[in-house]
Amino acid sequence: MFVNRKKLLLFIALPLGIILLLYLLNLFVKQKVESRLQELDSDVSYADLDVNIYFNRYRLEDLKTSQDQFSIGAKKVIFKGVSYSKLLFDGALVIDELEVQEPEIVQIRNRKKGEKKSSDEQVKIKRFFLSNGTFSSKESNTADASVYLRFPEVNLKPGEDMGNLQFESYKVKLDSVWLKMNAEHYINIGSAEAEDGRVKVSDFKIASFYPKPEFDRNIPYEKDRIDLKIPRITLQNLTFNKLNDTLHLTEPKMVISEAFLEIYRNKLLADDTRRKPLYGELLRKAAVKLNFEQVQVENSEIIYEELVQEGRQAGVIRFSGVEGEINHLNNLRDSLPEPKVSAQANFMRGTLVTLELDFPVFDDLSSFRASGGLGEIEGEALDPFIIPVMDFQVRGEINDISFNFYGNDDVMEGDFTMDYDSLKVELLKDDGTKKRNILSALANLLVENKGEAGKQEHHIQVERNKQRSFWNFLWLGLRKGFIETVEQF
Repeated sequence: MFVNRKKLLLFIALPLGIILLLYLLNLFVKQKVESRLQELDSDVSYADLDVNIYFNRYRLEDLKTSQDQFSIGAKKVIFKGVSYSKLLFDGALVIDELEVQEPEIVQIRNRKKGEKKSSDEQVKIKRFFLSNGTFSSKESNTADASVYLRFPEVNLKPGEDMGNLQFESYKVKLDSVWLKMNAEHYINIGSAEAEDGRVKVSDFKIASFYPKPEFDRNIPYEKDRIDLKIPRITLQNLTFNKLNDTLHLTEPKMVISEAFLEIYRNKLLADDTRRKPLYGELLRKAAVKLNFEQVQVENSEIIYEELVQEGRQAGVIRFSGVEGEINHLNNLRDSLPEPKVSAQANFMRGTLVTLELDFPVFDDLSSFRASGGLGEIEGEALDPFIIPVMDFQVRGEINDISFNFYGNDDVMEGDFTMDYDSLKVELLKDDGTKKRNILSALANLLVENKGEAGKQEHHIQVERNKQRSFWNFLWLGLRKGFIETVEQF
């Protein structure tokens, strides 16, 4: 009987002892975790900490923390797979998985960065999973956010050097992105997904805060008002890392589908007198390093409007069915092939226009070569642009225009050829209906011809206005070639 009683007591005491041991161990680990959290570089507060060493699972409720420029709040934070040996013997917090539910991350950019405690070891987390969260960035606590995004899912498995953006794998889903581009424009993205290099962006937009008349009243000098809509952007295998604090992006093929770009500029406003670098210099000095083998543009449209006379409609140029490629878009080193642009589109009423553009990035002179042409077009198809902008009209047929220019930051020269039939050029009055005297933007185009046919080639040379863009530079060359052709009538 006595032996059985001892067995019974042992039978009862053993599980109670195990339960007590687990409780004490649970309490000890909980205290260790709490102590380790308090020793971090950042301030941490939470409503409750639940520790379950049996399932190796830990849960924080209503977490709030801040470090340097970032403040983070979360409804629930779950740690899974804590390394007990690292925690007990090394004092380090090594976690297999960190799950954060409904995080709210806010960056305040004017906060000063604090000094890190050199004795502290940082927490190591092998996998992050964030769900239904938001991120915003603003200049100060009272400022409006200049960046805001919502993310249903972020799943990251860091590599050995997460500080340099190295990941073994990642999956990110965004369902809304908004950021302030400048004082006049913002960027909005409907949704985006990225998984191990494959990226898909839907409903990308650049839009102005203001309609056209109000836009003109809110700018100090002439600027482009941009309205850009891109339904789809895809990347096949985007890789990125950070070297010497510089972001590097590499991609074999990026595709932009069905983009619609509308640009409006009021030339009656004051000039922007700042120097405009050409594309080679822009890439060479860019803060981000790129190596994109191909950027492809599919079935897109460009509309450019320019207002040059008070009380008149803006001149309009339209390019539809735009198809193009940028090959070897890079700025890593001069041993890589130079970028090359190839594009074609339907100009105004369907005339084929082509462009080839090459520019070596690491050429200090910003040299380039531009060539292309315009197919058959009737003169009246040019009316929407040249009448309101230049006060003349062209009648007859242009069979072909071709050009081959080469230049640099100072000068551009090359050959311009135009083949035409029964071409007639007339200067107009301010009302755009009748011939007038010299009041035109093309003051030296004093010609009223009877309609000539022929083909002419001219070698032209123009100096660059460095307060204007590359496209203005190219236009100056085309304009001079056209003028020299019609002056021969």
